[in-house]
Amino acid sequence: MGLYLNDPAMGYDKAAHLLTLTGVEEMSEPEYINPESGNVAVCVVDNVMFTAAAVVFSEAERDAFSIHDNSGRSRRWLRVPVDIAKSMTDCWETYF
Repeated sequence: MGLYLNDPAMGYDKAAHLLTLTGVEEMSEPEYINPESGNVAVCVVDNVMFTAAAVVFSEAERDAFSIHDNSGRSRRWLRVPVDIAKSMTDCWETYF
């Protein structure tokens, strides 16, 4: 696991910030979205001290983030346009 969105404007609640952007939608279920569709799935995990917004770059990555452990960390699933996701990471080409 390793493609995270990092934008100083996001602040603590990355899901709330992303949802203010045009084209971003919350998903009810985890899914992998092929970026060729123009969107990617992003899993935002609340780690209490910070939230992490991870791009789900494969079905295996979706499965890993879908595991409910005993940590109590909540997860929100978002559909994010590729251009927005690309603008918030400097290592896109490593994964896609």
